[in-house]
Amino acid sequence: MLDIECENGDLVLDANGNLILVDSIAQQVYLTFSCWLKSWFYDLTFGIDYQSFVATQAQADLLIKTKLLAIKGVISIINFTSSLNPKTRFYSFEVVYKTTQSPKEVLSNGVVING
Repeated sequence: MLDIECENGDLVLDANGNLILVDSIAQQVYLTFSCWLKSWFYDLTFGIDYQSFVATQAQADLLIKTKLLAIKGVISIINFTSSLNPKTRFYSFEVVYKTTQSPKEVLSNGVVING
């Protein structure tokens, strides 16, 4: 299944003015990790509970990996890297994963935890 690509809330068009279609699983992953838990009023269970992140990198990594693998269509994690700056509490990660629609997708994200 394909969805329409959006960037910063706007539809994305190609050079000919046609809508660009994207892998719907990758879009679901992007939306899940871009949305804070309880911030989407249609479904308060959607998103990541970044406010409850614990201060250890290993526990944050586990939460991210678990949430990613729970998304329908995500098959496996190919590579995962993360960092946590203890002074700023900024946690960032990049994950390469495989879906039923694509052999390789990449997601990068970062957030201030326990802030």
